[in-house]
Amino acid sequence: MSMQLRIRTARSEEAAGLTSLAVRSKRAWGYDDTFMERVMPDMIVHPGYLAAEHGIVAEDDEVPIGYAIVRAEASAPICATSS
Repeated sequence: MSMQLRIRTARSEEAAGLTSLAVRSKRAWGYDDTFMERVMPDMIVHPGYLAAEHGIVAEDDEVPIGYAIVRAEASAPICATSS
């Protein structure tokens, strides 16, 4: 069975599902409950954040398998150039 990977823009209504994905991913690495409680506030994906920043979702057969939220500062160059 081959993977049908697709990258797309995240939707704000996916915030809860992406939070759940982040928690499952972190738990898969064996982090204990104390650590998880400490980092949970930083793992929550807020709908407004997805709307304000550039969120992307990787999905396989329409099932999200990963995501990233990219912030680009308007005053900073997006790419470095070499001279």
